[in-house]
Amino acid sequence: MTRVPKKATPEPPAFERDDMQPGASTNCPVFHFGPVVSLIESSPFVGLIVTSGNDHIVYADHAAAEMLTHTEAEHLEEHKLEEVLPQTLADVLSSPLSPDVCEVNRVVLFGWQLLITRSSRGPDAGFLSIVQRQPGMIPENWAGMPVQFVPMVGLGPLSLLTPREIEVTAWLGMGMSVRQISEQLNRSIKTIENHRIAIGKKLGVRDRMDIGLIAFQAGLRPEDCLLARAA
Repeated sequence: MTRVPKKATPEPPAFERDDMQPGASTNCPVFHFGPVVSLIESSPFVGLIVTSGNDHIVYADHAAAEMLTHTEAEHLEEHKLEEVLPQTLADVLSSPLSPDVCEVNRVVLFGWQLLITRSSRGPDAGFLSIVQRQPGMIPENWAGMPVQFVPMVGLGPLSLLTPREIEVTAWLGMGMSVRQISEQLNRSIKTIENHRIAIGKKLGVRDRMDIGLIAFQAGLRPEDCLLARAA
């Protein structure tokens, strides 16, 4: 990924209902960007990014830049998605999308779970995306839309953990006890307790609840231990 220079964030493009394709679903949240841009920008946990038909970023606010690139107030304009994002995520966010469809993608970046709600303005017209941090377990459907799970994770501080430790951490984040995890994984209680101790040392915490909170923040699922890790 290319590190991009800091610039002052420009004014966001105007997104009005008239800009959208005829017949597009008005239930999709991105079709109401015009009235809510200021609200989106007021939250550090909800951001907005706009890409052109050739995958260049034409606008990203501070929150989106921070969540997606982990660089505060970084301006991404004119860079391609693949230059600033892990390739797998860039491929997902640049994949074709019908103009009357909203798509929700779940990904873990820098140890935080993100939901990216994406919609197209029409053929070759690019995409509008709302990026938000969303801790906890994500259901298969979000606001009536099926969730696509991006096949990669950016674990941040959790990258110190082995795949088995990621799995145990995920179960802890779901509120399971050491005994319950041992039964789930068909391992001894002592083995799981040793994993918990190792996890705590790597993450700099001692309490099982603290580990669970970190896992909750990342929205970890047990199956995340099998996914490719972002560089």
